[in-house]
Amino acid sequence: MSERDLYEQNIPLIAEMVVISRDITDSEYHNWMHETIQSVPDEVRSFISKILMVVDKYR
Repeated sequence: MSERDLYEQNIPLIAEMVVISRDITDSEYHNWMHETIQSVPDEVRSFISKILMVVDKYR
């Protein structure tokens, strides 16, 4: 499965992340982003960073 396939498969979850991110404070949001990036395995950190960029753009 390509990165694009994985991204497309998870569009509903990404959209849900955007909606949830709109309901929390900026401080909570930045803490959540930092914790998320730190908690994922190195193998997927690049992909998760791209997902978080999308969430950040549409927040």
